[in-house]
Amino acid sequence: MLDDKQTGNGSKVELDYLDLWKYYSDDTAKIKDKLWTIATWLYGLMGGLIGLIVKHLLDKGSGGHCSLFPIVLIVGLGLSLFTCYMIFQYGMHIRSGWKITQHLASQINGLKAIIEQSNMKIDKGNGLPRFVWPLLLFGAAYGIAFVGLFLFIICSGK
Repeated sequence: MLDDKQTGNGSKVELDYLDLWKYYSDDTAKIKDKLWTIATWLYGLMGGLIGLIVKHLLDKGSGGHCSLFPIVLIVGLGLSLFTCYMIFQYGMHIRSGWKITQHLASQINGLKAIIEQSNMKIDKGNGLPRFVWPLLLFGAAYGIAFVGLFLFIICSGK
């Protein structure tokens, strides 16, 4: 369960795999929670921007032509791209955290058996975790909506 390692100054350092497993397991869970929180806030912001534009279009542009809307749509598209990038990066970080915890669990006597007996699904895939894909697609859908609204406003002359 414990491993000894030599450091540069010649002293022995005891490496406790259980503490490392706890740390990486907690860290990965916190990152997953942050991903959901940040994505939710960004989706809300993008939804508000789309709502502002659609409300203006449905009111037949009662305030006249607003030259600010193409800028708002470009900002919205930028937010969509940033959201997709952020989700991708967080997803890859979560995947690496899961791989580290799985490796550490295999080094701890009995822990791997407990995980297998508890019917926990061990994700052995590569790339992004499965739950990240819908988040990415949702962010991309916002981007498509911003591009569509931008083209509609330009083509309709509103």
